[in-house]
Amino acid sequence: MEKRILQTFLEEIQGVPIQNEKIYYCIEYLLEQIGYQFGECYTDEFVKDLFASIERAYFKYDDFNFTDFENNLFFQTRRLEELHFHYQGSIWKFEELNQKLKTGYYTKDKVQN
Repeated sequence: MEKRILQTFLEEIQGVPIQNEKIYYCIEYLLEQIGYQFGECYTDEFVKDLFASIERAYFKYDDFNFTDFENNLFFQTRRLEELHFHYQGSIWKFEELNQKLKTGYYTKDKVQN
């Protein structure tokens, strides 16, 4: 049997290399929604940790459904710090991300000099 990889996927968001196309488009969608709601008020570290959390959940759940994940997030909050990530009602792979969001760890300063 002859096999060749004809093309591999590698994209980058905020300096974070992403090799999984589904994860890339999920993060792109989430960041667009956050941008529409709050502006680009998050740090590069948020993107890195968001990727790591989604990737861990993707590998944990054999049937990870990106559409369900994206559609079950509640973006009608007033601030980035109020966002709460979960999958199928569980925060298991998103605990640290949610905690850092809540404390404002990922929020860019409103005024930058």
